[in-house]
Amino acid sequence: MNMVLWTVLLLIVVVACMFSKRKKREDVSSNKKNATGDIVRTWVKQSLETIHVMETTINIDVLVGRMDLLSHLKTSLAEIDKTYLYNSAVNDGIEFYKNMYYNRDVTKVQLDFITSPATFNDEPFIACNIYRCFSQYCQKMKNEMETLKTNSAKEKRRDKIIDVSHTCINELSHIGKLENYIHNIIDMLNEVGITASVRPKENQPASNSSYVFSLKPLVVDSLMKYASENCNITNKKEALNVRNEIETMLDNNTSPDAPFVDFIKNDTRQNYVDSFRLFIDSFFHLTNHDDNGYFRVSHFLKPFTQSYVTLKEIQETRKADYNQIKRASMVEIRKYMKFRMPSLLKGIIEDPLSNEKSIKEISLSAFIEGTEYWDDVLSSYKQKKAYANRLEYLLDKLSEIETNEIDIPELNVLIMKQIECYSDLLNSVDNKKLPAETPGAKLNKKN
Repeated sequence: MNMVLWTVLLLIVVVACMFSKRKKREDVSSNKKNATGDIVRTWVKQSLETIHVMETTINIDVLVGRMDLLSHLKTSLAEIDKTYLYNSAVNDGIEFYKNMYYNRDVTKVQLDFITSPATFNDEPFIACNIYRCFSQYCQKMKNEMETLKTNSAKEKRRDKIIDVSHTCINELSHIGKLENYIHNIIDMLNEVGITASVRPKENQPASNSSYVFSLKPLVVDSLMKYASENCNITNKKEALNVRNEIETMLDNNTSPDAPFVDFIKNDTRQNYVDSFRLFIDSFFHLTNHDDNGYFRVSHFLKPFTQSYVTLKEIQETRKADYNQIKRASMVEIRKYMKFRMPSLLKGIIEDPLSNEKSIKEISLSAFIEGTEYWDDVLSSYKQKKAYANRLEYLLDKLSEIETNEIDIPELNVLIMKQIECYSDLLNSVDNKKLPAETPGAKLNKKN
């Protein structure tokens, strides 16, 4: 009897333990589902709120901040399996949002985002609202300016518009949507008295903005700063007269007594920067002894000599302000080129007109070093066919260099003599042996 009783009790305990473990598993599963549901509901509500803010705000900083949040929410929602739990949580999130903001309708964009986050194309939506934000902000500033009495207060509003326009253009550039809106942005700037022109930058790093502005207020301020530092302006009336003259000069852009206008105006300034940059870049390539053969001469000698001629022209035509142009250009160049300035390069840039001899020596040295390189290569050939093929290649390369028409007579003489040497050696190759004398050695003997 006792045995039967103990057996029954043992069975009751086992069944109770099994039931308890099952209950715990169900509770854990239910808790996980509830936790996931709560998270999804929160993300849905945040998504709806974020999209609403992006569609309505005129504060560009708020919009940019919400852009980052939207990207995070899109990634998070896209990673969740599209189960019944997800769909239910989405519906709960929508209801939660409606209860909090009873006077707001859920827009099509909001629904598209939360129902299909993985396929939602957010770039057109973001670009459209960046432009909308700037347009409405610009209109607000314009309305305020119409009620203001002082020029200083109006200028403050224009400065704010300029700052916001820079942010908008940077963000549109990053997502590749600037071309769709840039002309409208320029028109809005012009409507509030900001003269702006925009053009693509060339050869700039991806991290930088793809567009630069030339803005009249900034130009006027730069010229006024220069005038105050270099002219004897003693009172406010004289300063006002100078500012009026500067603005007239910028509007007409025809005065021969305006030596700094084209420098500060962005297009011409960028031309100066490009000329200095091209000269510095080609200088380093031509003096790089790791570049073998005639590669340096064929690829970089022409831009080197042409950019040098441009620097001479700048120095000749802009004598009074050449140093200012040079310094400003170097500041721009060093933003995206890191280098140490050799004394030879520094001397040429400081005074291009006095350094024609240095240009000639650099050019001749690059060519002679290339010839000496091919001396060693040609001396190593054992087979006639390979030797002849290399001579034909070198003749083609020298013909290519010759077509560049470099205006250095001494270099042109060397090129002609080297062509003659290679031609003679090619004609003298026979089936028995290779020439004992290399072209470079023959060139050196002749010169």
